[in-house]
Order: sequence, then structure tokens, then C-alpha cells
Amino acid sequence: PIIFSPLCSIVCFSSPHLPSGYTFLLPSSPFLPPPPSSPFFAFLCSVCAPPVVQCCCVCVCVSHSWKMASASSSSSSLSLARAAERVVTVVILLVVLCGMSCCPAAGAVQLRGSVSALVKPMLGAWLVEFSKIFPETTFNISVATSMGTVAALDSNMADFASPSIALTLPQPDMMLFPFAITPMVNAFNLPNVTSSVVLSREVLASIWAGNITQWSDSAIKVLNPDVTLPDKKIILVVRQGSTGYTLGQTLILCSFSAAWNATMGSFSDLSGFIKNGSAATILTYTGDGLEMSLKIKETPYSMGFVPLFDAIDHQVAFNPLLNRHGNPTYPLPGPVQWDLQSSEGLLFPVVDLPGAWTYPMLMITYVGIRMSSSRNCAISAALFDFIRWVSCDPMSAQLSLSTGYFPLPACVSSRVMHALTTELSCGGVMVRPNDVEIVGGGALQDDILFDDLGSTYSYDHPGLQISFEPISPASAISRMLSSSLDYAVLPAGQG
Repeated sequence: PIIFSPLCSIVCFSSPHLPSGYTFLLPSSPFLPPPPSSPFFAFLCSVCAPPVVQCCCVCVCVSHSWKMASASSSSSSLSLARAAERVVTVVILLVVLCGMSCCPAAGAVQLRGSVSALVKPMLGAWLVEFSKIFPETTFNISVATSMGTVAALDSNMADFASPSIALTLPQPDMMLFPFAITPMVNAFNLPNVTSSVVLSREVLASIWAGNITQWSDSAIKVLNPDVTLPDKKIILVVRQGSTGYTLGQTLILCSFSAAWNATMGSFSDLSGFIKNGSAATILTYTGDGLEMSLKIKETPYSMGFVPLFDAIDHQVAFNPLLNRHGNPTYPLPGPVQWDLQSSEGLLFPVVDLPGAWTYPMLMITYVGIRMSSSRNCAISAALFDFIRWVSCDPMSAQLSLSTGYFPLPACVSSRVMHALTTELSCGGVMVRPNDVEIVGGGALQDDILFDDLGSTYSYDHPGLQISFEPISPASAISRMLSSSLDYAVLPAGQG
């Protein structure tokens, strides 16, 4: 707009073919009264310069050229020229009206996202709150399989991809950031059974492998001695097509059972159950992952893997699971976040975490972006703001919990911020560089609290990176005096 619009104005209004006082809309128009004269329109073109004004400027030039050519022709063609002139007037008017209602405001950015069905409910809640803080950023979201989201990012059809599982990215400049934890449950439909039906990890894997095919199997009965189980076939509900949903499920089962890992392995397509010899009774459907609960609800004696929020929304029962310690567990966020304090990097396992009371069946949803761009730096900056808000803002954590997901702990948020500030670039320049790094050390009784404080403060001050090294108070004082630390954390009375 800065270059093209003034140039268009100069060409239009300095042409020797244009008489003085030539108006924006043609003077012979029968539809509107005479509009502003050409100097006013030139001012609009060169100063305001939204795309729609540029288009109008070109239309005026073209329409006047048509008029001058028609005026030099025979009088028999004059009516045709005037008719064409009126048509051009209407076109200009439509372009103006369209621009007034459709053209984005100056500084507006639209992010195109391709997301899996597993991410969509949480993302919808996030975008409502994010838009209140960043109203200039809008979103165009499409839903695809996890593989499809990555393909959209690779083909530049999306600015970010959000698969339901960590997938190998096709380009070296792409990176996955963890979004949230999705607790998965084994939902089931047992008519006339009102008690909880407990399953172990190994029994669950044996059911999906087809080694246990009846609800009344002794392996299930021994875990539920007080429950009357029907002598009915177990029907397994599986989504058709190649999906991250199925891949995540089979990776979980690989972790649960050495026998499954050896004979079945991980796969993303329904055919993997057949190819690998499962004798289970399988019911397939063609909808997205969020239709699984409905299919289970309408099919007696069935079961299937569904996200926790979907089972709750559709009031479908799900099994408590015995974890690796043999303890019956339910999907609760506290033990999960505690276990992840020892995680490293941005890609880390969440299945079968080591805690004594940690629920074992979890998946992580991710967002994938290009870390270097030479195209629109406003998009890179908007991606930074969005991922930072999701990772660090307390409101995003509250929304995660309220929609049935688990937020990531602060230590993971800190790693996300570090990667964004040190690696996300556009045109060879960091999008939001760390202008200042503060390094500290010392004794801290609650390093989780420090991670929370550091993550929150870094969110409010994105140019600041805060780090802390747990060392003895004496070492902290010595290093601070030698200027190798910026601050020292000391126990009371040791200052």
C-alpha cells in the first residue's frame, strides 16, 4: 500500500487525458449525486491506502480510459459507452462496500490453524480469551487428522499445526511445542452394570489384542469380584482411516504390555489390528475422534479409547486403571504435574509416569510451527504471542482444566519460552529476543514455586529470561560477589 497507492494516484491524476476536476464516480452516473473531486480521492489513495481504495483507483483509471475512447468514436456508439460507464460505476460502488465490511483493519493478522479433533474443544475456549487480549489477531481453524495437520503446515496451507500426538515433522525448520495433556480413558457400555469395572494395563492390552474377548473372562472377574459381568462379547470401537488418535492408543498399549509391543506394535490405521492378528470383535465408524463416545453409548457391550472430556460430556462410563504400581487410579492433574517436574526438553513421555498414584493413560497435544520465516513477520509475532499465552498465562491453565485437559507444569512453560525467544526468527531476526538474562543460584526449598514465579514474570516481560541454579548458600554468595551470578537465594539468617 505504501508504494502502490501513491503511484496509482500519480498515474491516474496526472494523465493528460484526465480533465481537471475529474470525479471519483463518473459524473454521468444516474445512480449517485456527484461525489468528491479527484484531489480528495488522490488523498485517500496516497494517505489511507487500504487495498480497497487502490482497487477503486485502478477502476477509475480504466473506466475513464473507456469513456475517452468511447467519446472519440461515432455517435452511434455513445450510448454503449455510457452504459459501460454505468456498469463500471456499480462495480466501484460494490468494491467500496465490500471493502468497508470485509477488509481487515490496519495491523490485523489472521493465523491459519490446522488442528486435530482432539484439540478443537480446548482451542475454542482458548481463542475466546486470547482474542480479548489480542483483538488484532484472528483465526481461521480447520480440523484434520494429526497427519493432515502436519501436511497442511508443510504445504504452507496453515501457519500452525496442532496434532494430538508428537509426529516427525517433514522440515528441519519446524518445531513442536507441547500444548496440554489429554487424559485418555477406556470408555465402556455395560447395560445394567452400575459399579466401576477396574482393568489393569495388561488386561486392557490383552482385550485389544483379541486375547480376551468376553466380558465374563476370568482375567476381568478377578479384578472385579463384586461385579456381575455379562457373558457377552466385547465390541471394540475403532475409528477408520490413518489417525494420530489410533497411533496414540497403540503407543499407550505398547507401554502397557511387552506382549503387545512384541506382537502388535504401534500403528495409525485400522488395518493394523487385522494385519497383526487381533481376534477382537471390531466395530468401525468414519467420524472424527469426538464421535467415539456417542458410538460407544449406542452400542451395548462396547468399549473404546476416548478423551476424558468427551466421556464426561456424553456421560459414558470409563474404567479406573491399575497403574504400574498396581494402584487403582483416576485421571487427576496433580500427580501428573508433579511427575513431569523431572521431564526434559519439549518432547517427553507421559504414558506410565513413575508416580505411585499417577494415572497411566495420557497423551500430549502439540502445536507445530516454522521457526524461521522470510514471509510475513507479523504472523511470526502473532504465533509467538499465542504460544506464549497458552504456555504461561494462568487463564489458559484454568481453561484447560475446565474443558477436561491438564495444563503443563511451569518448568515446561519455561522451556517453551526459552525456545521461542532464542529460536523463532523472521527475516534472520529474532521475533522476540531475550534482551536481558538474569542468572541466580542458591538454596530454594520449593523450586516448583520458583518455576511458577519465573514463568509468570517472563510472560509479563518477554524480553527477560530468568534462570536459577540450585547450589549451596556459600557458593551462591561467593559467585555473586565474583559477578558470575546476578542474585543469590539464601535461607533466613544466612545473609
